[in-house]
Amino acid sequence: DFVAAVIAESLISSLAAVPSVTVLSRAAVNDAKLRTADTGALTKDLGATYLVEGSVQESSGTLRVSLHLVRSDRSVAWGDIIEGKFDAIFDLQSKLALALTNALVVRVSASELERINAQPTSSPQALSAYWQGKALLERADVKGNVDEAVSAFEQAAKLDPKFALAHTGLAEAYRQKYLDVRDPIWAQQAIDE
Repeated sequence: DFVAAVIAESLISSLAAVPSVTVLSRAAVNDAKLRTADTGALTKDLGATYLVEGSVQESSGTLRVSLHLVRSDRSVAWGDIIEGKFDAIFDLQSKLALALTNALVVRVSASELERINAQPTSSPQALSAYWQGKALLERADVKGNVDEAVSAFEQAAKLDPKFALAHTGLAEAYRQKYLDVRDPIWAQQAIDE
């Protein structure tokens, strides 16, 4: 689940770099999903042309990602399956972003393509730890998840000290810890991070 969640975040970030595409956050989509589970109604509620639906399967270090562009009438405008090794996750993310961009028939400039292909870290292990932290923090209501998220983000930052998203995630986790226990030390750690 955490891999799927962060691939979604990666696609959002990549597509948001293209000025001609308006991308809604996962939070906005999740809020709309609370109002309706129907894909057609959800698309209309969001004012979207398409919803991107997908799934991730993993076997022996190979990820298989299925993506679909779904219209408000629930018809599938485009679909593709892209595979890649977890160790080459950055290449897989780039292929997914490019395939989705091409499906949207968007003209992408060289600088936009560079932003789409930009990777936040060169360490797949750091990225994996970051994804785990994000997935855990999304369910901060589950006992122990915030502490586990802190550990995952700390591991990601340790594996790649220049990985800015790991530090941001750690600050978010510290903030959540503060909200849970109201101990000012966690607020200060969030600020310091």
